[in-house]
Amino acid sequence: MRNLILLFVFLATQSVAQEQSHPYKDMQVLVGNGYYKMTDGSGDGGYRFAQFRGLPLSGRGGQSAYGLFANVIQVKSKIDDYRYESVQWGLGIAANFILPEGFKQKFAWTDLAYVSRQSRGALKQGLGTYKEKQQDESIYFSAGLLIRSASIDAYDAPFVQQKIMLELQLPFKASKEANWEGKPLNLEPWNHERFKLSLENGIVPIFLDWSRSYYLMPDVRASYIYETGVPRSLFGLGVGFTLSKGEYGYEILSMSYHPLFTQKERRRDVFEVTLNLVSLFRKTY
Repeated sequence: MRNLILLFVFLATQSVAQEQSHPYKDMQVLVGNGYYKMTDGSGDGGYRFAQFRGLPLSGRGGQSAYGLFANVIQVKSKIDDYRYESVQWGLGIAANFILPEGFKQKFAWTDLAYVSRQSRGALKQGLGTYKEKQQDESIYFSAGLLIRSASIDAYDAPFVQQKIMLELQLPFKASKEANWEGKPLNLEPWNHERFKLSLENGIVPIFLDWSRSYYLMPDVRASYIYETGVPRSLFGLGVGFTLSKGEYGYEILSMSYHPLFTQKERRRDVFEVTLNLVSLFRKTY
């Protein structure tokens, strides 16, 4: 139930690489849009997001890079007549690492950021209206590992590449204002603590040109999410397609369908599209 809006689009034009370099030493500007719908017809929601990662500092031996992480997320939803919207922004540090290679290429990354979120909701019950506002401050941590075949070839199917990703959001400060028909209510802030583990397996590259510069990678995806505020666990299993180019597989466009299941609640179908603006304009050879 999150939607993200990105304000960093202009950064893509600031340093588009003119030569083929390593993707895990380069800047990323991601913009995306997601939509989800409850399968019982009780409501739906959407989100827009933008994420910037700039890594101008190199570590010893050129096997690591360090820099800035920033993102913005906007969410809107209406579930069971409850209308919700939020805007969240985060700012922190980012790091990428090239791990020792064997038969596979291995890359890792991590982000650590301060996050601020402003949210509000409203619900009509009978002749009355409930309204709330909340302000949260959190620590956000993410980490990922990419393992891929050096050749990116169909002979490596159905395990051409794998991604393992972890996200953790830990609130440390929250305040809430709530009222019923204008009369204040003394309610505790909603706990937005959240843990997410995601797995992706790229099945086989589908090359789109004779030079094998562009290819489409279908994948299967699985996820586990735990939300402390409910509390509840969500399980996801879906599919995705990613358009990539170049020797290192610069990801340009990714699309996915990822239904989420819980033990007691209805299923939600999640659709998402993500565009990497830097890769879109990058030259490849």
